[in-house]
Amino acid sequence: MRQCIISANCQSVPLAKQLLSFYPFACEYEVEIYTNFTRTIVPLELLKKCDLLIYQRLDETWGELSEKSLLANVNPEAKTVCMPNVMNNGLWPSMSHSGVLADSYWDSYIEDLIARKLTIKEIMYLARKADYSKHFDIEKKFWDSIDYERSKDYLGCDIICDYIIAPTSMESVTSKSIDVIKEGTVLKINRNILSSCICVVLILCIGGEVKKKLKSKNNKE
Repeated sequence: MRQCIISANCQSVPLAKQLLSFYPFACEYEVEIYTNFTRTIVPLELLKKCDLLIYQRLDETWGELSEKSLLANVNPEAKTVCMPNVMNNGLWPSMSHSGVLADSYWDSYIEDLIARKLTIKEIMYLARKADYSKHFDIEKKFWDSIDYERSKDYLGCDIICDYIIAPTSMESVTSKSIDVIKEGTVLKINRNILSSCICVVLILCIGGEVKKKLKSKNNKE
């Protein structure tokens, strides 16, 4: 089996599952995931011998996880695919990267409760009962995030944003959706849509090559 390494954020797990459900890919590759936002470094010895590297574009402040470092150390014969990296705060309105506290939860609401010296029991109660629409402008966060993603010079982000907000792509979405109101219209935003879009992009990049190899192998048999 050939080796596929994914260095990405929370989209990496659903992406790997969908790629492995694609039969020609599953016949060809084993997949290992390294989560970039937890600073999980790809072992250099694996990077140097992998056959496929799927990664997200991070700048040099990320050190060994940056695009520059990964591409400098990957097997020169490996296929590399830069996957889209879309973040939308409409799904996580209280998420922050401030790191104000030494042990940051990356959640401005939780950090505020901790800073107020509340007990763990009080924090848990308030966090579970919180009406986030009273604390955050969720609609504004959603559309600000969409605008920000569109402004990035990054593979596929603009296309994925179109897919997220297109009502026709949401017709079958029910249980795992979030309602976002804009101009009186309710759009259904599915949590799994991003990984689905990314999977399509990657299969377009990789699938054709794998299919050819699989077809060639079957013809020989």
